[in-house]
Amino acid sequence: MKEIFKLVTHKERRVLGLLCFILGASFIFYAFFALGMKKSHSRAVDLLSAVQRDFQTAETSQIQKAAENQKWKLARQDIQELRETYFYRDLEWGELRMDLQRILDASRIQHSQKKFDYVVFEKEEIRKVLVEFTVTGRYVFLKNFIHAVESFQKFLMIERIDFLDIDPQGQGIKIKIQLAGYHAIF
Repeated sequence: MKEIFKLVTHKERRVLGLLCFILGASFIFYAFFALGMKKSHSRAVDLLSAVQRDFQTAETSQIQKAAENQKWKLARQDIQELRETYFYRDLEWGELRMDLQRILDASRIQHSQKKFDYVVFEKEEIRKVLVEFTVTGRYVFLKNFIHAVESFQKFLMIERIDFLDIDPQGQGIKIKIQLAGYHAIF
């Protein structure tokens, strides 16, 4: 190897040394700066993909919340429609009393005096009236009465039925009925 160096002149040695120095400096630059930039770029790409995932999650969440908000808005509209259409409105319950009397008259059954009891549900903003009475009649007429109450357009529902007496020959049935009517508090 010494023989090769002897063949190279002093000026050529300088040029070779300079080229080796440039080569070393290039390697050091690549090792420290270019690889660091590559790693930095890789971290930036990873960060960008994480931010994109977070954005996608946030956007999906926003769409879901908007859909849920729309459902709640429709539910509020349905509740308002229920309050306006199916609940009784008068504070004296006169309308409920008249409706009940019409159903009883149409069913052609005998009934006892009605006992009224009132309950207020403040959280739900609803008042409930319970009407309890005894009816006597043939099965067909009682069935018509129950059907008329259950298919009535307002919130008038049968809460309880107790059979008090059943005629073995099928001539009559005596039952105690408890109805509930609802009034929305506006």
